[in-house]
Amino acid sequence: MLSERVKLDMIERARALKSDPWFALLRTLSCLAASWYVAAYLYIACSRIDYAYDLEWMEGGMLEHVARVIEGKPLYVEPSIDFTPYIYAPFYYWLSALFVQIIGLGLPALRAVSLLSSLGVFFFIYQIVRNSTGFRHCGWIAIGLFAAMFVIGGAWFDIARVDSLYLCILMAAVWLLYRGDRTELVAGILLGVAFLTKQTALLMAVPLCLARLLGVPGWRRLYCTLGFVAVAGGSAVILNSQSDGWFFYYLFELPSSHKMLWQDASAFWRFDIFIHLPFICSLAFFPLLRRDKARVVLIHWASCVGFVAAAWSSRMHIGGFRNVVMPAYLFLSWSAAETIGIWWLFARSRNGLKSEIVSLTRALSAFAYLLCISQFAVLWYPIRPHLPTAADRAVGDELVKLIAEFDGPVLVPFHGHLARLAGKEPHGHQMGFMDVYNGKETGPKEAVGRSIRAALESARYAAVVVDEKWWPDALNPHYRKERGHLISPKNTFWPKTGKRVRPLWLYIRRKNR
Repeated sequence: MLSERVKLDMIERARALKSDPWFALLRTLSCLAASWYVAAYLYIACSRIDYAYDLEWMEGGMLEHVARVIEGKPLYVEPSIDFTPYIYAPFYYWLSALFVQIIGLGLPALRAVSLLSSLGVFFFIYQIVRNSTGFRHCGWIAIGLFAAMFVIGGAWFDIARVDSLYLCILMAAVWLLYRGDRTELVAGILLGVAFLTKQTALLMAVPLCLARLLGVPGWRRLYCTLGFVAVAGGSAVILNSQSDGWFFYYLFELPSSHKMLWQDASAFWRFDIFIHLPFICSLAFFPLLRRDKARVVLIHWASCVGFVAAAWSSRMHIGGFRNVVMPAYLFLSWSAAETIGIWWLFARSRNGLKSEIVSLTRALSAFAYLLCISQFAVLWYPIRPHLPTAADRAVGDELVKLIAEFDGPVLVPFHGHLARLAGKEPHGHQMGFMDVYNGKETGPKEAVGRSIRAALESARYAAVVVDEKWWPDALNPHYRKERGHLISPKNTFWPKTGKRVRPLWLYIRRKNR
């Protein structure tokens, strides 16, 4: 392991030799590519933050959760047509409710949380890599690599979902653990908050707490674990007690009862990782072999195991979309950029190293730059498909106007926020219904089924707008199809990511009711 003095001397020599034209060219090309992807993401996010309709079909349901927080209603309740919660923890809803007080009740407030969280992820990636290597440009390349993975990660960074927020909180905890300056308790608290944002964080928090237990002497080794258990465990017990057990049902029992696609376990590695990221996979695992401070190496290994395991297991969960791979992409981006910095550090040094080693590492450093530049090229994507068009906005406005014209409540199970925008009473979302129906417990299934069937058979709603065939045995006897193909032309009002659905059929209550 290099002494701090030798390491600092190597950094100074590297900085003094930045004028080397070959490395200057590689460094410049890498930083320019990184800058393009960061700018592309920010342009996309800022261009669509004010879009009032779904960028992803579950966004409207997220808005209804936030609305319940503002109205003081419980989140975790028996499933029904009026409200069936998603299988997520509540912190994103709580934080978004604060933004709603400033921006207003709508999807832009929720997307603002995600956009700022993604910028927080960028900041912590930069800090971790810069502190590890001593080079700012390596931190910028790390940000660029992750930004370049925007599309293969589902074009998800800025939408009204929990992923960017929980990754931001996790990265803040990892950053504090890397620093190692007696911030273990704060890091543990942050891990607990990450769990309260998305329970998948549990798979990342456990290895990090274990790394702290093994890598820190004395009583300090317990602080991270104690902070995590106090926040995550204490909050979970309180929330479960307040909800009469529904909190545990939605966060643990229901997801664990869903089908796992373990027969496709290798597809994660083949398609999500190696096909998309062929050039940086080998780079990303080099820092795991470092002979550095045990504390640092343990944290890096814990991050690798936790972030990759969380992505892999979530991808195997039925319905797992590309967004669940974001933790693995995050780890690969910062670890690959660390490799560039480590090799570049050695390649520039003449202090106590044999000329053969310097020549080898010099070649490896140049090779690492070339791999990253090649990876940037492979990840290129067009911007326009991710932006809502004027036609999309016009169609949304027309749909809201159509829904508002009905005398009475209107059910839009796939896009409930359209009813809210039209001034109608809110109701549950199809994704919540599907989650309950895909579970194993019969009680909640029967409860939500009775609720939906009773609402349709009693013709509670003046109209029903659906995206696909939906409860036909209860819907058709009491409602007649008024219009099919509600939206024209065919290429408008589709979500920009996730499940590809849009309002298709309009059913109106039969007059003999």
